[in-house]
Amino acid sequence: MKKYAYILILALGQVCFCQNPKTEKTDSLLTVLKSRIADTTRCSVYNQISNFYLYTNIDEGLSYANKGLVLAKKINWTKGIGLSNLNLSKHEMSKGNFDISAKYLRIAEALFIENSDTYNLGNVYNQFGILNANKGKFPEALENFFKSLKNFENTKGKNTKLNIANIYQNIANIYSATENFEKSVTNYNKAIALFGELKDQQTSLAMNIASKGMVFQKQKKYELAIQTLLSAERILINLKEKFMLAFVSSWLGSAYLSAEKYDLSLRYSKESLETITQMGDQVLTAATIQNIGYAYLKKGIRANSNADVELGFENLSKSLQMNKKS
Repeated sequence: MKKYAYILILALGQVCFCQNPKTEKTDSLLTVLKSRIADTTRCSVYNQISNFYLYTNIDEGLSYANKGLVLAKKINWTKGIGLSNLNLSKHEMSKGNFDISAKYLRIAEALFIENSDTYNLGNVYNQFGILNANKGKFPEALENFFKSLKNFENTKGKNTKLNIANIYQNIANIYSATENFEKSVTNYNKAIALFGELKDQQTSLAMNIASKGMVFQKQKKYELAIQTLLSAERILINLKEKFMLAFVSSWLGSAYLSAEKYDLSLRYSKESLETITQMGDQVLTAATIQNIGYAYLKKGIRANSNADVELGFENLSKSLQMNKKS
């Protein structure tokens, strides 16, 4: 995945790498498919399963989206055709097939406009925003996210607050990427307030707090960044969210490095490295190793320690090689 996808998909999908809840949900949906159900229900289940596979098995996700599309066309169910195209778009974007993804999105958009389906139009414009962010088209991405926000605000339902929170998060991510830091913090705060009201969204709450901490780091407000990241860390420790905690630990390593607290930087970067490596995220792994390298190097220069300086160059060289491969 490109770096923009990394920033936004994590946010939008609220990725939780603890797979058991999703596996149980997928298993229950597969069981439903074995029973006698209406074709529209079957089509919806195909698309729900497709969505669950988005971060774990793209090929399976595409397969179920296509099953949904075939069935929806067979029964001439417009909404089902739209949902299937939306899911096909998500998976194709994850594979880096942006033009194909956009084609599916345009089909879904036309169908949902025809049916005045504001909820799914919100999802479509959300996906357009992710797509444009992946392509580095940030003004277009912002426009998409604001269109998505407007549609979700005009939709009543139990997920309205969650959807709006996700969009504020994505808007904040774009402002952060374009260094409009004040607007980024404002939108993270809006997302944090909404996620804080949702009992089952504490991971998203923590990751928005952490993202705000990274904005403070970009503003060179290092102590504020560290304190903000530590507050996110406490939430994730209580939740036993191992993988999300690895992200925050890596970011803490970076923040402590910027604050010239090298021992703490090494501690947090090393704590996160094993888990991040297991995740297979080459970009974050390389960045974490780079932080370790700089921390050793600067610590060694400060303490006149050749051993630390050598460790620094060793890790920086390793990070450079990883970046060349990615």
